[in-house]
Amino acid sequence: SPRFGASMEAVLAAPDGPCDPPARALATSGYRSALFHSGRFGYLGMDTLVSGLGFDHLEDAGAIGGQVQSSFGVDEAATVARTLSWIDTLGAATPFFAVYMPAAGHHPYAANVPGPFTGDNDLSRYRNALHETDEALGTLLNGLESRGRLNHTMLMIFGDHGEAFGQHRGNVGHTLFIHEENVRVPYLISIPGVTHEGMRVSSPASVLDTAPTLLELAGLAAPSGTEGRSLLAPGARVAPFFADYSLGWLGLRDGCWKYQFNVNAARSQLFNVCRDPGEKTDRAAEQPVRVATYEKTVTNWK
Repeated sequence: SPRFGASMEAVLAAPDGPCDPPARALATSGYRSALFHSGRFGYLGMDTLVSGLGFDHLEDAGAIGGQVQSSFGVDEAATVARTLSWIDTLGAATPFFAVYMPAAGHHPYAANVPGPFTGDNDLSRYRNALHETDEALGTLLNGLESRGRLNHTMLMIFGDHGEAFGQHRGNVGHTLFIHEENVRVPYLISIPGVTHEGMRVSSPASVLDTAPTLLELAGLAAPSGTEGRSLLAPGARVAPFFADYSLGWLGLRDGCWKYQFNVNAARSQLFNVCRDPGEKTDRAAEQPVRVATYEKTVTNWK
């Protein structure tokens, strides 16, 4: 059932201060950490961000090498090879936290390996770029297995955003709107000895919940300033999101309800995405109390 009023605002409350990112928090328990990115940390000032995340080792396209003409960086196979090489430098009993951050799925979707999708259009190129990333992920899993590490390694696999191809008017790429095609992402967790078969979770979750979930699964408490909530925590949850590249959009997902607020026009939209996954029928006029609560929640979050 929907969580209105103060309870929802508590879920989306702003953090009350700085917090340790996962790499730094895990270091206190002896974890070694590394981040490997097929793109370039210089893009949009990412280098300033990643330098403060507490990783022991950082490599982007410039350090990895490989085929540099792959979207924003190198081919995914080269990045996976460097990730496995770093793991090989660790002792067999050394716990590690490795982040593999691909880039092939980013526009202009320039895959470096042949893909199964035909057609000279962005959607086909995007699918082939994702196919390259899928194959690279398979290589990473096979590499962990051949090293005897797969059965001792928790995997968290998720996307940072979706991608639009005209499902709604003017909606291309991922930065302009917060429709389902923009904000819905794959999110998978595999834990040796715990997850034995696929289980689909229907309640909303957010990538903001990743850090507290990872830390709890590693047996550590999330710092008090962490934004998001462990996916292991009981109770209903909402997933907030925003876009600010062109127009200002704030929104959230609460069960079947999807709320969007246009900051520039101060206009709300409300969809029941369980019954209306294409977000065609705006239900805002029918639900004034819900809309008012959601608007207050997302503007407070912002």
